[in-house]
Amino acid sequence: MENTQGFFISVLAVSDITSILLRTTLVILQYANMTDKYSVLCKGRSFIFGLPSGISSFLHVAIALDRYLRICKNNSMFSKWRGRVIIVVMSVAFIGVLPKLFIADIVQKNSSDNHTSLVCKISDEDKIIYCLPVLVLCIGIAAVLVILYGRIISTLNAHFKRIENSLTAAEISGNLEIRDEQNEHKSELSQRNILVMKKTISIFIAISVTFFLSYIPFLITYMFRKSRDEISFVISLLLYNISSMVNPFIYAFMDAKFRSETKNLMTQTFLKCGFPEGTEL
Repeated sequence: MENTQGFFISVLAVSDITSILLRTTLVILQYANMTDKYSVLCKGRSFIFGLPSGISSFLHVAIALDRYLRICKNNSMFSKWRGRVIIVVMSVAFIGVLPKLFIADIVQKNSSDNHTSLVCKISDEDKIIYCLPVLVLCIGIAAVLVILYGRIISTLNAHFKRIENSLTAAEISGNLEIRDEQNEHKSELSQRNILVMKKTISIFIAISVTFFLSYIPFLITYMFRKSRDEISFVISLLLYNISSMVNPFIYAFMDAKFRSETKNLMTQTFLKCGFPEGTEL
């Protein structure tokens, strides 16, 4: 996979799809009261529920850094270290969600009719202690993305303006030599490339904004909710799930190489899990 951009986008898409599948499975287990009976399932549900979100958050940063280094610094470092970047992203997300294994547990709940039941939950105090730093981190990540993409857009605009000025100067001079025509043709190609890059960056920004506008409200309602059926929490969770479902389709329309990149990534993953080499995905 030579295209670093396609590689990170494919990993992000797989993370979004995995997130949807895991959350759906966990909701089914929850309403089957499986996670309310077994402590291991309760802790595992809380951990797995948060892991894909952490991976997606840090992948957005990795994508923005990759674009920033390539466009603003002419540095392709991420193309050499992309595998290690993914390992770092997953490790940081894993460490960030690890406390959920210790604060989630099964507790007794007394209903209004004096009926006692077991519920998998995190106490309100632990929830705020855990979620508040995560919320601050998300806002910090969003601020970093604004700065990085702002610098990228500024750099592209500066390049675009220089090319426009060179084309204008060539028209004013009226020099029709072949070399000048070739230079003008190269400038037009560069201009077209910058427009394509600006369009791609705009889509990256839209994806990042969509993710954080859906995840941060979900995090806030989760932090302060009193019941798993609270309407504001259900709505925010629904919006977050819709965001995760829609994003892979956006990636597919954004990059023609996306489908082959994703297929290669998933093929390698399935082969490592022991599937035969000829298995169709």
